[in-house]
Amino acid sequence: MLAHEISHIKNNDIKVMGMADTIMRVTHILSGIGKILLIVNMPLILVGKGSFSWLAVALLIFAPNLTTMLQLGLSRARAYDADVGAVDLTKDPHTLASALQKLEKLHTRLLQKSFCLDGKFLSLIVHTPAYRRSYKTFTVNGRRVATR
Repeated sequence: MLAHEISHIKNNDIKVMGMADTIMRVTHILSGIGKILLIVNMPLILVGKGSFSWLAVALLIFAPNLTTMLQLGLSRARAYDADVGAVDLTKDPHTLASALQKLEKLHTRLLQKSFCLDGKFLSLIVHTPAYRRSYKTFTVNGRRVATR
């Protein structure tokens, strides 16, 4: 797992994810300001002295969700790249896969104990399940890095 974190540092993931987080926060703030302005101008729109674009309203509503999903997708892609970098550093994909599975079990147990849940929420966890991550690490860009 240390090789995974070193790979994050090597790939400048802190800078990239920081920039993505900043973009997401600015989008949320601007969307909120736009929604407030829409509400303030609603009386003019109802009287017929103002107009608005349905496309702009849809953008105000969905832009924060879209940027959040894009950020989560970027995070997942960076995690895959860090997995591949860890395999390149250690030349031992089986150890990485084993560590990922152990961390996933520990994380799942911790969440279940913390929130008294029965496991139905697990599909909402942001990170890809360990078996998928390890399989993707084993088959990087169509070439087999290691066999299972």
